[in-house]
Amino acid sequence: MLRYTKRKPRGYRNAYIIVRWLNETQGRTGNSRVARLLETANKLGGIVKSGQLPAVNLLTWRPAGNKLQLKNLRKATRLANILEKYLSRYKVRPELVPNMKGHWYARWRPTTKHGQTWITVSADGDTYSFGEEDILLNVLDLAKEGKLQGIQRCDRCRRWYFAFVQHQRYCDRSCQQSNFRTNPKFKLKRKHYMRGYRREEHERNRQAKLKRRVRAGL
Repeated sequence: MLRYTKRKPRGYRNAYIIVRWLNETQGRTGNSRVARLLETANKLGGIVKSGQLPAVNLLTWRPAGNKLQLKNLRKATRLANILEKYLSRYKVRPELVPNMKGHWYARWRPTTKHGQTWITVSADGDTYSFGEEDILLNVLDLAKEGKLQGIQRCDRCRRWYFAFVQHQRYCDRSCQQSNFRTNPKFKLKRKHYMRGYRREEHERNRQAKLKRRVRAGL
């Protein structure tokens, strides 16, 4: 379970708030908007990070590359346009709010009349409220730190989590083990393993009996 702590790596606080908000607001309209934005941004980031994009001729400004690179460029352009469309719906104004310790913190209020989706989070000895627009700013901050692709959905329970390693696909060990136990490939592999294990166990027992008989002079 993702917990807030000041000792975690940089970007963890933003990730913690985003994950909390996404999991606590599931089924609400604002949640689906942020989820679509995240999924689009991660797809776009994946293409750019792969390095499979064409070079640009500085004289003609035309891309030069193989078919895969040109295909990736078209896909990246389409995703960038979709992402821009998602971002353009947010119209916000800053708001300063004092906390219980008398310190001020900034949050964002929408200037449009759509409903807010709020959660409260306890951190640093105080309680903060986060709405959809605040989460968007956390998403942007996490993206600037290069950690946005760490926000993922569990393959088993579909809850959101922050992946500390690139190959992580589950929110915790219990979901990973549950998925493996119900996976047909895992079941088949387990079946073959147990068959081999029982065969080896039978051979070990046979060898042990044989040694006992030899020691007994039979």
